[in-house]
Amino acid sequence: AIGTGFDESAKRGIATHLLLQFCDLDNLKSSGGESELKRLVANGFISSEDAARVRLREIELFRKSNLFCEMLSAKNIYRELRFNVRLPASAFTADDKKRDAYKDKDILVQGVIDCIIEYADGSLALYDYKTDRLTREELENRLLAEEKLRKKHKMQLSLYSLAVEKIFGKTPSKVEVYSLPLGDTVSMI
Repeated sequence: AIGTGFDESAKRGIATHLLLQFCDLDNLKSSGGESELKRLVANGFISSEDAARVRLREIELFRKSNLFCEMLSAKNIYRELRFNVRLPASAFTADDKKRDAYKDKDILVQGVIDCIIEYADGSLALYDYKTDRLTREELENRLLAEEKLRKKHKMQLSLYSLAVEKIFGKTPSKVEVYSLPLGDTVSMI
């Protein structure tokens, strides 16, 4: 079970990430979210307590998404890719003076990328799952949802994109968050 140092919202997000990390994509496609969640509990990948935190409606939206289709047809998928790379310190600020001051400095960055898809042509796409709650107004007005998600996650995804470039030797052609409440991706480029 997920530790006690997290609030319920964070526990729900972690539980959802566990499902997306360990799920068998073909089984999720054919049997649905509830069945796949039960399989993961039975095999010890997620506790029944944490499984109860997963919003199955959002997993069903995921099953119908373009991202899920891309994952099923991908040449390779890297899920929960841990990385430890040096990135330019200038990438961490929008301030021109600080960028100039930090131009010759690096920062060691560690992180976990939720999903990288490698397509048949060798190109890469970077995806990060987000469980951020969206208001009714944001769910009804996609532009508002996109604005919120970009404002909150653009810096993180730009750093992940630099990490992907260091790891794979090429820049991802897509850098997007997949919003579980929205049931769709939002470009961060």
